[in-house]
Amino acid sequence: MKINLKNKAKIEAALKAVNGKADAQTISCVEQLEEITERAERELIGRGVSKKERAGCGVEYVPPGPSNAYKYSYVTTRVILTRGGKDWFLTECSRLEGWPGQREVFRLRVTDIALNQIKRLLTEDLVDADGAAFMDDAARLTAEIRRVDEKNRKIEKLERRAHGAELRVKELRAILSKERSEREAAQRTVARLGGVECLNIK
Repeated sequence: MKINLKNKAKIEAALKAVNGKADAQTISCVEQLEEITERAERELIGRGVSKKERAGCGVEYVPPGPSNAYKYSYVTTRVILTRGGKDWFLTECSRLEGWPGQREVFRLRVTDIALNQIKRLLTEDLVDADGAAFMDDAARLTAEIRRVDEKNRKIEKLERRAHGAELRVKELRAILSKERSEREAAQRTVARLGGVECLNIK
């Protein structure tokens, strides 16, 4: 299912097919969906997601139930709305049984890129225990690739010095072992972040 909210007739036909005769606690019109998407749009903006990266994000919504004074179960509607480049679409719609006092469900769905933007906003004024700024996955990948290259250069330099007998063998082996261990740790991080092809393994 993917129905543009601008297509009022198709939207309301889809809602009616799901809701049947139920009405009081359901989502039954385009206007209700538009209120949900406007709220989702505000949430995404407030969390630092750029307009370009809002495409592909969405929201799952179920209306709140009646008060606990209501004694019976009821029929309600669950919808998933997804943002395109400009417009919002109804991408899922189903019928649910609700109970008195049931809380509203308003759950944002975000892409990986949008999530990185949200993390960046949340951590922009924070540093880690060592005083370094937090980085998203792309920034970490770049930093770890640079670290691998730096370790390669340092290892090559140490190996040249070893050939020239500038360091005692025992000390050199200890230093090389440490540098190789640190390089392997950085390589594992790069691989985990998806940058295997960027590695310069020697």
